[in-house]
Amino acid sequence: MIEKFDSFEEASLFVQGKQADGYGAEIVNESVGFLWGPRVVGGFRVQVSEHRVAREVEIGAEANPDSFASRVARVVFVLILATGAGVALLSAALALRQTLGLIGGLGLVLGVSLVGGYFLFRHDFRRRGE
Repeated sequence: MIEKFDSFEEASLFVQGKQADGYGAEIVNESVGFLWGPRVVGGFRVQVSEHRVAREVEIGAEANPDSFASRVARVVFVLILATGAGVALLSAALALRQTLGLIGGLGLVLGVSLVGGYFLFRHDFRRRGE
């Protein structure tokens, strides 16, 4: 059966109520109601099943999120993330050390070049030959 509502909120509340009672219900073509307006297209339509929907019984880890397997999976996942973060931090520290060493070496070469150039230009080579 199809029910019609003037507002999306009313339709949503109706769907939630029907689903809580065990019936299948969904809003159909809700985008058309938003696009053209609910009055133009006859409101927000909700399709409801006339028979109760049999609820499936979940068995396994999905039914119990605190089962042993899910706990182990979460611990392994956290350990993998922690290991990856540690490797990334160590890699960044080593790269920083190499970069600082390179910058220090370049600074040393530049400093020696500047100081050497200063003394070379300050020294007058013509006097020595006289």
